[in-house]
Amino acid sequence: MGDDRLHVVFGTGQVGRVLAAYLAGQGLAVRAVSRHRPPGLADGIDWRAADATDASAASNAAQGAAVVYQCLNAPYAQWPQLFPPLQRGVLTAAERAGALLVSLENLYGYGPTGGKPMTEDLPLAAKTVKGRTRAAMTAELLAAAAAGRVRVAVGRASDFFGAGVTEGSTLGRRVFGNALACQRADLSATPNCSTLTATFPTLPPPWPPWAPTPGPSARYGTCPARQPLLRERCSIWWLTRSVTPSPSARCPGLPCAH
Repeated sequence: MGDDRLHVVFGTGQVGRVLAAYLAGQGLAVRAVSRHRPPGLADGIDWRAADATDASAASNAAQGAAVVYQCLNAPYAQWPQLFPPLQRGVLTAAERAGALLVSLENLYGYGPTGGKPMTEDLPLAAKTVKGRTRAAMTAELLAAAAAGRVRVAVGRASDFFGAGVTEGSTLGRRVFGNALACQRADLSATPNCSTLTATFPTLPPPWPPWAPTPGPSARYGTCPARQPLLRERCSIWWLTRSVTPSPSARCPGLPCAH
């Protein structure tokens, strides 16, 4: 696409690896950053070793970046202790590089919604320890954007499933992981309740064209969850589209995104 701006993806797990491959496939210069070199990294992607909790190491790995993507995660049982330092390192790296920071989040920060669909205009009113951790991390990003330190775009998606996803996902592990092991699939859900699940790495057509001009200083969005099988299909879509998000901040591939 003739765009030589550097896109730096922190995290090479199930999301970061696919995102980096997609960006590279668009002809963009891509660097992936993780503590250990991941297997199966797509051709043409530069890889750097760095511990994101070390702000200096993260900043060195992100030198020259125009866009930085935060796709790191922490062990589920240790979110309060380990997750915020990861984000702070990436935030510092984006700030020092003068790059747009695009952060992938989940839905924990919303807390109970009283049966309302989760949308980006809901307050972050989490009541659990992990939820409050997530809400505080979001507040930290938006505060940095409001202070003019860094431009930020946040995309939120729920638990996901798809090709190669068996660990780190309840649906993937209990349903598809068990099925692949010839064991009984186990799905925990509330009857007659709409459940958010993200198909991964399914992309909603048409994929928005890359826009070289970053958008406003802070944007965030959550895909609606009203259409079976199409709910929350925009994890990777939002990570790229959020550079120039639409005013509605909703995934255009969904019939209910009006």
